[in-house]
Amino acid sequence: MSEMNVFLRAPRAGDGDGLARCWFNAGAYYAAANPELFQVPQADSRELEEWALHKISEDTFVLVAEGDDQVVGFAVAVLQHPSPTAAKNFVRELSQTRVVVDILVVQTAYRRHGIGTRLMEAVEEWARAKEASVMLGYGQDTCKNRTKEPC
Repeated sequence: MSEMNVFLRAPRAGDGDGLARCWFNAGAYYAAANPELFQVPQADSRELEEWALHKISEDTFVLVAEGDDQVVGFAVAVLQHPSPTAAKNFVRELSQTRVVVDILVVQTAYRRHGIGTRLMEAVEEWARAKEASVMLGYGQDTCKNRTKEPC
């Protein structure tokens, strides 16, 4: 695995094309692995850019990985506060502050260079700063179950 000159930052105007490539690549990967559950998405760069710029909030973390003067990966995580009905549920984590990793994607050409790992480490750091005690995601287990192959 070679080292790449990639840095992490908040999304900004002009990121749409890279965001769209990441989103399309991820959809194509999953659709090829299991077309019954997944499809290749329509990736509109303007919509994705606007979404990423407006998604950021106190409880939502959005980070992009930039390399070769373009977005080559991105992550989105959401803070979930303890549920007011947690005592009525048998799932203990509902009484805890949780972070859910909604999206973590890297363009196909940039995979296996540690970019996804760096994005995940940044999400974990944000989760610790938010004092989250549980972190959930749609990662390895979900991917394996839905694609019928290792991720």
